[in-house]
Amino acid sequence: MIRTADNESSIKYGELFIVIFFSLMFGMRMWGIYEGKPMYGPLLVVGFVLWGIGVAFTDHNVYEYLLIAFAIGFSLLVYCMSGEKGILLYFALMMGMKGINIRRLFKWGAFTGACGMAIRSFLAAFGLLEDVAYIQYRRGFGEVFRRSLGGSHPNVLSSSYTILSIMVMYLVGRDDKRRVWKSSAWILFFALYPFIYSGSQTGILVIVGFICLNLFYLYRNKIGLPEKIVLVILFPILWFLSIIGPMIATDETVALVRKYDDTLGSRWEIARYYLYNNGFTLFGQRLSNPESSPYVSVDMSQLYLLLQLGLVAFVVVTILWFVLICDEVKNNNIGELLITFTMLIMGITDPFLYNLGFKNLAFVFMGRKLWEIIEKKSCRVPGALAFRRGDTLALQKKLSIPTSIFRKKRIFCNIQGKNAKLVSIAIVLFSFVTSVMVYVERPDARYILADHGPGEHAVEQYEDLIAGTYTEQEIDNIEKQGNIVLNYTDENEPMYIYYTSEESPVRGGYYAPNAAKVEKARFSASIFFLGIVVALLFRRLL
Repeated sequence: MIRTADNESSIKYGELFIVIFFSLMFGMRMWGIYEGKPMYGPLLVVGFVLWGIGVAFTDHNVYEYLLIAFAIGFSLLVYCMSGEKGILLYFALMMGMKGINIRRLFKWGAFTGACGMAIRSFLAAFGLLEDVAYIQYRRGFGEVFRRSLGGSHPNVLSSSYTILSIMVMYLVGRDDKRRVWKSSAWILFFALYPFIYSGSQTGILVIVGFICLNLFYLYRNKIGLPEKIVLVILFPILWFLSIIGPMIATDETVALVRKYDDTLGSRWEIARYYLYNNGFTLFGQRLSNPESSPYVSVDMSQLYLLLQLGLVAFVVVTILWFVLICDEVKNNNIGELLITFTMLIMGITDPFLYNLGFKNLAFVFMGRKLWEIIEKKSCRVPGALAFRRGDTLALQKKLSIPTSIFRKKRIFCNIQGKNAKLVSIAIVLFSFVTSVMVYVERPDARYILADHGPGEHAVEQYEDLIAGTYTEQEIDNIEKQGNIVLNYTDENEPMYIYYTSEESPVRGGYYAPNAAKVEKARFSASIFFLGIVVALLFRRLL
């Protein structure tokens, strides 16, 4: 098996470049750098260069290089036909996994991602970074703004936190039960923050479900027969919900599904539209959208794989899923099995499993399993295919890392023991009192001025809205009056009014009585959560 010890004091050069590649690709999304942003293209090129160097510094024979070239060539063909770079990134990740320490990979990736997500989220929450914000009905809240906090979509905010949480729980492991419970409690607590901004009910259910199952199996050392039966049934059910369901569903069926689960029902409706307007291809296609639907793509990962990336990619990736799950069950790898099925369940209502989101952690495990199989075959290849480069010893050299950088350091002062705990508690209390005072003292807004995220929501829901443009001076006056402004760019950008009182301040406003109250509560909550983060960093670093 291709696993390495979790030795933090040294790392092979090949592994170093692959780890940096993963951290960069994963971290870009967490920092809010996605397709369309000026920095995304250059960083994507840098990522592939790092991957290439990593592969070059890894010990491979001719047979293995040919397999790598074939896999990358296939994914390039799919990219050329479909325009989707995600499959290229994931295949590169898989083929770069030889000899990679997964714990180290996740540790670096989680650190990069957590820093990016925290900084970007708080900047957006305090109005220092533009994000996507649009009005939508949320059960229990009414019509409120769903916000992405610097990401590309509110659902991305939720799924990003879920993926980070899964990586953290993988790193926590299963040996120290007290540590697992403590980490689970913190993860569930912090899950409230992306939830109150994104309004993603599916996201909060997934993270709660994952944590509960992880705790349940913490006290079970073996996958039993009942679980194996459930897994055998669940695997085809997930494919049925994503592919067969929308294929055979009628308008009446979709309406019935939406009555009980609007998320799944809306995904089926979008899927039926694209199935009707597009056929199946071998190596992928750019999806046709003849009616200019505001939904620019299929939101169900497995159907997205089949319809946009093609039949061949669908068969190959489905086999990879099947082999991975069988291996995890055979080896009683409960932790990774939970992660794998969490990815599949999230993919029912989100296309991130195969797009540029680069958050499908299952491809890391697929890569490890694939190289286990390849190395067994590689030992038996004949003649020239078994040839290895002459500098094999050089490829085995490691970069030494001073172990002191992994020790907890007191960076700014020498506050220890009870004093450090008291200071941390004081920071939390101060942030709580401040957040309450801000909420109480801040006047209620009469309206919210927002660009409502053009293209992010169904335009027909906004037929009665009339846009207006505002100068910076007018925006300043609006905010001084206690009103809220979201995502103002310049005086040429159309802005829309969402009013909370009984009468609109302008013609063409949209009545959303709870929107301003929720924004006010969110702002106060951000102060409190920021205080907790500062307190935790204080305990960690000081």
